This record gives sequence, structure tokens and C-alpha cells, in this order.
Amino acid sequence: MQHKVLLVDDEPAVTEGLKRVLYDEPFQILVARSAKEALYIIDNELIDVVVSDEEMPGLGGLDFLTLVWNKYPDTIRMLLTGKASLELTIRAINEGNLYRFFTKPCNEVDLATTIRQALKQKEVQAESTRLQQELEISEERYALATNASNIGVWDWNLKTNEMYVAPNLKALLGYENSEIGNRIDDLKNLLHPKDKEGVLAKVESHMEGKTQVFESEHRMLHKDGSTRWFLIRGAALVDLNGRSRRMTGTGTDITELKRMELELWEAKEKAEAMTGKLRILSTHDGLTKIANRRYFDLSIEKEWTRAQPNHYPISLLMADIDYFKPYNDHYGHQAGDNCLRKVAASIRKFARRKGDLVARYGGEEFVITLSDVDHDTAEIMAEKIRASVESLKILHARSDVSNVVTISIGVATMTPGGRLSPKNLIAAADKALYRAKSEGRNRASQSTKTG
Repeated sequence: MQHKVLLVDDEPAVTEGLKRVLYDEPFQILVARSAKEALYIIDNELIDVVVSDEEMPGLGGLDFLTLVWNKYPDTIRMLLTGKASLELTIRAINEGNLYRFFTKPCNEVDLATTIRQALKQKEVQAESTRLQQELEISEERYALATNASNIGVWDWNLKTNEMYVAPNLKALLGYENSEIGNRIDDLKNLLHPKDKEGVLAKVESHMEGKTQVFESEHRMLHKDGSTRWFLIRGAALVDLNGRSRRMTGTGTDITELKRMELELWEAKEKAEAMTGKLRILSTHDGLTKIANRRYFDLSIEKEWTRAQPNHYPISLLMADIDYFKPYNDHYGHQAGDNCLRKVAASIRKFARRKGDLVARYGGEEFVITLSDVDHDTAEIMAEKIRASVESLKILHARSDVSNVVTISIGVATMTPGGRLSPKNLIAAADKALYRAKSEGRNRASQSTKTG
């Protein structure tokens, strides 16, 4: 079924621009000019993603998305705003439960990528829910089968070596009552060759008084040549001298239970794999396969806390592909995606140590966290990364700085402590990146040393 994305904005130019960017995407685009019109569409259509502007006449975007959340919690919600205030940000986090918050003018490539990733997460979550439901049904079947298992009795005279087996127990193996004799060897011959030694060892152990009850799950040979699983339970009766004189018990065909156990195990394996896949999707960028911004935010906070008592520096490199929008416009979105993948792979090679991280910060921006790396070393590393990307020799006919794809890098280093926070480090790297761009691009620029 085709996914549906609803764009809500009272300015036709905005929605038309977004429609052009999303034209090649495998989902249907719907447009509404107001919250009222959008609510009517959502009430009558199965909408997967809503992207709404904040500034609209009547009901504002955040209030509208909060209303959508209350009515249709499974709908993915994203907000666009040209006036990002602290109050609006706090409300968006506390009230809107938004998937993403974009500031106008938003990066169109980043928006398209975010929608694709959100829809993929939704698909994986739906599949995980389906597997969980199948798992619960299998567990119910398992319980019912346990209660309704076919059971037959047996009695073994240890003195005469004669054994009585109930007709229904013989029937479970496909035999008529007269087709199996009353000698113990007749039953031994029906034990699966790979299980026979283990079963007889348990029998001997029980008759020697080493176990209170004889119990064995093993395979037996059916008349038609197939294998059936049985649970055999029994106990030895002793005479006045303490010698075992007979064993009696039951046999239960548990073949169906074994099949269900296997299905249950396979379902659990699939559910665990799906959970792992969902976890990766929530922390990694679907396009480049490196960490996403959400994971970067968590990671840098954790690394900052770890570095603080040890007083070692953290360096942050913020990289941006030069003239990426002209590249995208000229070569197309598919080529743009391939370019992002190649650049991400090139940068990822430089983060090999514990605490180092490469993440897609948004659109064509990447961040590289380097733990326990001083300012001078970070500058050297930045130059190596810049040269590595340039050496890819990805043709770029619309660049004003080179005929191949290049990147600009801002470098910042801080030693956590005092009133400093990761936000200060990010701001310093961003400022250095701006300087690198203003100085001509395809270069790395340092921030002022701090901490």
C-alpha cells in the first residue's frame, strides 16, 4: 500500500516547492491550506506523515499537530517554522511529541530523507508488532496442545521382561495392537538410533535408585518411516528387598509441541532481529548508514560526562559538502544520495577509537567527535579528512571552488569543565565552519582554543 504524506501550509509556494522535492519519492502527496482542511483529510484518509507549517491563520501548526496526535497517535508528525523561539521549542518537545522540528528555510534533502526514514521505522514497527502477535498466538497454541496431548500407559515387568503397551499408544506410532509384541526388545527397536543409548542410560540410572522418576523426551520411529517425539515418564516399584520389580508410566506424543517449540524459537529470533533492526534505524541514518543526529546528541553528552573527571579534551569537526544544492540540482537526487554515501564512507574511516563518532548532522552536514584529541591533532585530522573526500574525485560541474566534490570543515576543541557544555563545543565548530566557507571553502578552519 502506498504511503500518504500530507503537507499543510497556507502558502502555495511552500507546498509546491516541497512537492517538487518529493516528486520522485514512492509515496502520495496531499496538500491542505489550513488546519481545518487538513483535519478533514486526515479524518477521511489514512495519512502516514503530516508536515505542517507553524504560522497559519486560525489553528497554529503545533496545536494542530497536538490534536492529530490525540486522535491518530500512529501518524508521524513534523513541524516547519520560520520563527523558532525557545518557548515554541519547549512546547514542541513537551506537548507535540513530534518526530522532527524543522526551521525555515528547511533543507529539502534533509526533509525528504527524514520522511523516508520515518516511514521505514513505521514499517519495521508494524512488522515487529505482527511478529509479536504471532508469537502470542503460538504460545496459546502451545498451551492448548500441552493440555490436549495424546497419552497412553505402559507397564514393564522386570522379572519376565514383558511389557504392556496400551493400544492407543501403539496407534500413535501407526501400529495396530497386534503388530507390536509384548517383549521389551520390541519397544527398544522403535527408539530412534541417535536417542537409544541416552534413553537406556536413563532407565538404568532410575532402576539403580539414582533418580526418583524416570523421564525422557526422545524420538521414536513411526510405522510410515517418519519420526515422532515422545515424552515418557514412569517410576520403578520395588519389592521388600528393595529390588525393582516393575516400571509403569505414561507415554505422550509431543511431536506437535516440538514443532511449536521450533516455531516459537524462530518467531522469537525474528522478533529479536526486528527489534535490533528498529534500534539501528532509530540511531542511524538510513541513507549513509552512519549515526544520525539523535544518536550524536546522546553520544556527545555521554562522552562529555566521561571526559569531565579525567580532564581530557574533546575535539569536534563539523563538515559541510561545498555547493551541494547546485550538485543535487544538476545531477539529480539519486546522484546526490550516492555522493552523500561516498562522503560518509570516506569520513567514517577516521573514527576508529572508542569515543570517536561520525554522524550525519543534517542534509549535507557531518560531525566527527574525537575523544582525547587536542586542537593541533584535530586540525591535522581535519586536513586528512578534507583531502580524503577530495581524492574521491566525484565530478562537480557546479562547484565554484573545484571540479570535484569538496568539503569545508570547522574545528573546535574543548576540555569539559566549569560552565562549558557540549552546546558550546557545537557552536564553536559551527562558527569555525562558517569561517572556512567565508574564506573560500575546501579548507579546514580552527576555532579559538578553549579549555
